[in-house]
Amino acid sequence: MRIRAIHSARCSLLLAGWLVTGWAATPLAACPLELEWERFLKTPGYDTRLAGLAAWGQEELVVGAWLRPVDGELERFAVGVFRVTSAGESRRLVTLERLDPTRATPFEQVLLTALDDLAVVGEKRLFLAAEGNMHSAAVLELSESGQLQKGQLLPLDANAMLLRLLPLSTGQLLALGRQGQSALALILTEGGEIQRRFVDPLGPTARYLDGLEEPGGGLLLVANAGSYDLMQRGPSKVHLRRLAADGSVSKEHVFKGRYGSVAALPGGRIALVYDRADSSAQEVVLQVYDEALKLVWEQPVTASQQGTSRFRVAPLADGTLVVAGSKEGKPHVSVFAADGARQWESWRSEDPNLGQDHSVVVRGRAVYIGTSNYVEAPGGEILQEIRLTKYHCSDGR
Repeated sequence: MRIRAIHSARCSLLLAGWLVTGWAATPLAACPLELEWERFLKTPGYDTRLAGLAAWGQEELVVGAWLRPVDGELERFAVGVFRVTSAGESRRLVTLERLDPTRATPFEQVLLTALDDLAVVGEKRLFLAAEGNMHSAAVLELSESGQLQKGQLLPLDANAMLLRLLPLSTGQLLALGRQGQSALALILTEGGEIQRRFVDPLGPTARYLDGLEEPGGGLLLVANAGSYDLMQRGPSKVHLRRLAADGSVSKEHVFKGRYGSVAALPGGRIALVYDRADSSAQEVVLQVYDEALKLVWEQPVTASQQGTSRFRVAPLADGTLVVAGSKEGKPHVSVFAADGARQWESWRSEDPNLGQDHSVVVRGRAVYIGTSNYVEAPGGEILQEIRLTKYHCSDGR
């Protein structure tokens, strides 16, 4: 792991009431975020790409990494998990290359070629959503020490992919992604078996991206569907869908745009952040809906002529919302009050590195933001590493 120091002048200027030194200057209000530390996680010889971030136990985090070898050798692709303390100390928990390394011959072993997300059930039951060779989707369970407890392929079509893994209050898992040209949602038992399956043909390249459980076994899901390229440029729509326990759609909103991240708020409200643009530009907005999925308020987050980053939203206990992503490839973080008032904003426009694929975890008044960071290696290669940043809400509580 490589650690970079944070210049003390930034912290002193925060206390003075403004955020400056190359960042967008914004007066601080009810919940300013003060930068506490920043860490960079990497594996020599590999692209180390962020694939998930989750709370672990009472004090720690787990960070999922997709490890792609610089030499491109398929058999050296791997998935990795780091544990990080609240003080920023980290260690690699595990690196896995095969779904079941106990098989007799390599031909019986499924190679793990990508990690898409991770989830923690309870305090420390860790699950990974991974991809295997031959376009297979797998779910793995790890012990607290990082030992592989169980790994299995899901009985899905060869072109299925899991993109999001979320814990449910029942101890089950919600797995989201795509199957062929349809959006896919699965309810998995604690043993990793498929209990319920929803396959929804919403349009070309449809996929479920995020979701929440609702009372009575229902789900609130966010999907994308459209004719876009690998950078998400091209005509596409965002679907905000409320599904009953039987899979029927009881309410749906459809918007022009891409991506989509949701969070549950006090009083049954729902927060949604997505990008209204479908080109190389950005027009990121934050919306809050009531229990009936009626719009309560909407605020712009950021806009630019160049950027395709996905933004994430996460709430504090009082309904304050943290929204994080990249504007023109540089870290952008905003804080909104429960009534929609913008409280704080930072754009690190002079940051030397580019970032994508954000995750946000809130623990009390601490906010952790993870991203994949693009850097130039000593040999000139452009590689990825994971940047993990901790802020705390310096409102005196």
